[in-house]
Amino acid sequence: MVRWVFLESDCGVTSATARAKLRRGKWIKGSIKYTYLGLTEILPWKKKMAWVKIDDNPGEVVDFSMLAATTTEMFGGGYRVCPGASPTLEHGHLCHAWGLTKIQMLMLMGPLKKGKHIGKWGIELKPCSRLEIRSIGDDGNPNDASHDPPLIVQADGEPCLQTPALLEFHPRQLWIRGANQVPWDV
Repeated sequence: MVRWVFLESDCGVTSATARAKLRRGKWIKGSIKYTYLGLTEILPWKKKMAWVKIDDNPGEVVDFSMLAATTTEMFGGGYRVCPGASPTLEHGHLCHAWGLTKIQMLMLMGPLKKGKHIGKWGIELKPCSRLEIRSIGDDGNPNDASHDPPLIVQADGEPCLQTPALLEFHPRQLWIRGANQVPWDV
């Protein structure tokens, strides 16, 4: 299945949070909504092991906490997940966290809102053009089976597929023209 994403795709507890908005919290607006939903998804989060390959680097087995592949800094009601990301660059950005405890995920909510989470508990932000996520078989090797329970990948705020997944960034797929500056205080 092929899906086109224009701004961001994520997986893990961030995807669970985005999916939660389809079921509850509809009466809450803005970043408060995503803070509330994030709290309600972190507490029941179950550890998920996955094989992840970033660009041409060797694949590795990780305890999957969160991952965002994006061309933009902010999503989720104003959370600054990938500070410095821009759709005008020749590559996407990948922000990932492996092996976070529930306490660490909860403590991350404030810094994540402000874009101050990079470097905490091994959270990385790096250029990325290709990302592969697969489940792990009983033999410890990656396979093409889906995770059970599913590890959902969402795109631009909508759940669209589950692992195994391949995310690729293609520069200049969407051109938009407009003013040089955006009035943020309107």
